[in-house]
Amino acid sequence: QSGLQEEVQKLQHSAQSASVSPAVLPVTTASLTTTSSSPSGFLTHASGSHRGFHGDEIDISDVLWSQQEINRLSAEVMRLEAELGHWRRMSQASSTSGTANGDQ
Repeated sequence: QSGLQEEVQKLQHSAQSASVSPAVLPVTTASLTTTSSSPSGFLTHASGSHRGFHGDEIDISDVLWSQQEINRLSAEVMRLEAELGHWRRMSQASSTSGTANGDQ
């Protein structure tokens, strides 16, 4: 149970730090909504075509890629928060039913 509580605290801390200052760029493009959640897509882009910033030059592809990553990670945080809520309810339900069964 303490392992679960530690995981809950880690997720809460991650969610809080992500929601404190979300970095959202004012870019509206249809391609921003189509993000890949596969790690291989991320690794290919990170090691292949994404070369980072060169001096003060910021390429539009870098901005778009960064925004897609922000969107993907934000969606992942929301998914994990929903999963956390589910497991928290399951834990509370099992502890409540466990005490009720012990009384019988």
